[in-house]
Amino acid sequence: MYWYEDKLDEDADLQLWFGSEVVRLYLDRGSGSEDNDYVIVAATSPWVDPFAGSEVENEEYFRTHGRYKLIDVTSAPNYCELVGKPIDDVLPLFNDIGVCGVRLEVGDFAANIVDGGDEVAITWGDDISAWFTRHRQES
Repeated sequence: MYWYEDKLDEDADLQLWFGSEVVRLYLDRGSGSEDNDYVIVAATSPWVDPFAGSEVENEEYFRTHGRYKLIDVTSAPNYCELVGKPIDDVLPLFNDIGVCGVRLEVGDFAANIVDGGDEVAITWGDDISAWFTRHRQES
């Protein structure tokens, strides 16, 4: 999550723990893509704070520009709906260009993790922008 002026910006990387295993979803430049194109990447390693150990030297920068922080949101609204429950389905989300995100369905609840331009955007339930459409792969 991104922390700025004592406020949390939910449009940031998402790290999900499944027991002792982790999946981290973040934006990165796509290989072979245009300079401004990003893709959502799924990694199996936890996020590492590049500023760890240098907080004092960077305090002014953090105050002025904000910083990424690993924040436990397990009891936060919406996020708490995912805790301790199995994921029933993982569906790709598409826009007019192609795959733009993923939908995690947990019972009647859903988390939509999408490419928000220059950051990961998270929406909940059926709150999906008009330019996203859901597609179930037919088996």
